[in-house]
Amino acid sequence: MQAFVDATMTEYGRIDAVVSNMGHGGTVPEAIKTVGFDPDFEGPLLELSDELWHESLDMYVLNVVRLARIVTPIMIEQGGGAYVNISSMNTIEPRAPYPMSMLRAALHGFSKLYGDRYARHNIRMNNLLPGFCENVNLSESARRSIPAQRTATFQEIGQLCVFLASDAARYINGQSILSDGGMNRAVR
Repeated sequence: MQAFVDATMTEYGRIDAVVSNMGHGGTVPEAIKTVGFDPDFEGPLLELSDELWHESLDMYVLNVVRLARIVTPIMIEQGGGAYVNISSMNTIEPRAPYPMSMLRAALHGFSKLYGDRYARHNIRMNNLLPGFCENVNLSESARRSIPAQRTATFQEIGQLCVFLASDAARYINGQSILSDGGMNRAVR
């Protein structure tokens, strides 16, 4: 990360926005690789290894913390900046097929604490919580569970990300913004 930040500073001389996007891959058990939402899903939970929980914590939370440690002093010196963490709709409503996503709630908490602490330096941190996107092959029942009856396009997610990083969103801080086609049922 330090080499990436150093290269960016050498090339551009400043960092105005950081976008963090992390999914999950490799070591996820086969039973939870299914894409969709089955309310009767009974996949592993207590069977998941400590290593997988730690790997998930590193990917979903600590990658943001580590990058913020490096970039925040730069943003303070230049007078501000914005972080946008692309997370998951499962932050708000954890679902059995995606047990590791409950750790994204920790990212939500970190972002709120970070936003509170660094707002005085004109630095914001928000989370974008997309639902299923166009790169997944959803089952028909999963598609029907989305009130919009479709997945999000990358353009839609990208435009919301650009908005959250822009001055147009300069009063939005420490928030998690859902973009899930209406799939989440919780009213917050």
